[in-house]
Amino acid sequence: MLFTSIYRTKKPRAEKISSHLFYFNATLPIVAIQVLVLMSILNKVFYKPVKEALQNRKLTLHKTQLHISELMSQANYISKQNQQQLNNKKREAHQKENTAQERIKQRVSNEVKKAQTKIEQFLKSHKANLLLEKDKNLQLLNAEANNLAINVEEKLLPMTNPIKIPRTP
Repeated sequence: MLFTSIYRTKKPRAEKISSHLFYFNATLPIVAIQVLVLMSILNKVFYKPVKEALQNRKLTLHKTQLHISELMSQANYISKQNQQQLNNKKREAHQKENTAQERIKQRVSNEVKKAQTKIEQFLKSHKANLLLEKDKNLQLLNAEANNLAINVEEKLLPMTNPIKIPRTP
């Protein structure tokens, strides 16, 4: 169409050689118009949709980056909250552990004191009982020793001297 018209134009004759470098007739404006028409067609048909697709992609990427940055900030905030809660729970657990250990120490010390007082009372009562038994046994031994001494005296001394030894009860 347009191309054929360009080629069908008349060529300058050799007789009319001008001093110009190019010979301008209607071909230059036609070629310029063809280039402009082709540019507008290419822009509308090919480049505009590609440009729109690239802009949409860029916009989508930007929105995605914003969404990701919001999610990251939320994740960081939640992470900080969880870390604080974890630290608080650890602190509470440590305090509970310390109080439980203190209670256990107090109970153990109270039980040890009770056991010590019971043992001391037991030892005192048995010591008193043992002392009483010791005194009784010593008295019995003294009485038996006196009886034996009297018996020995009676058997040995009646022959020599009738001196009587005072008896102790």
